[in-house]
Parts: sequence; structure tokens; C-alpha cells
Amino acid sequence: MNNIDYIKMQHKIMGMAEEVKGLDIKGCLDAIYICEATAPIVDPTLYMRGMDALDKIKKTAQALRRFQKEVE
Repeated sequence: MNNIDYIKMQHKIMGMAEEVKGLDIKGCLDAIYICEATAPIVDPTLYMRGMDALDKIKKTAQALRRFQKEVE
């Protein structure tokens, strides 16, 4: 990595930190947890079709929440 790439990376990292500051990631995760608990009962077919996508979103949100805590 050259110096220009290093500086660009620093700017991107700080930009990402600013982006997550105001997001209600905890609220999003709470909604996902409720969905995981209720959706299999309310609409099992829909839940089965969407659970892979929901799981990816949940894992990403959990990682972002950890990042957000570090930024705060």
C-alpha cells in the first residue's frame, strides 16, 4: 500500500465511522430478534424463504453495532 492509498483508506474509515454514529442499529437488531421469534409462527413459509437474507443482515448489523460502540 502506497502513501496515497493509505491516506484514502484513513478517510474511508473515518467516513464509515461518521455514517454509523446516528444509526439506530440496536433498534434494527431488536426488530430482527422479534421477527426471528414470531415469523416462524405467523408465516413459516415466508420466514423460511427470507431467513438466509435476514441472517446476513443480522450478522452485518451485529458487526456494525460493535463498530458503532467503538466509534462512540
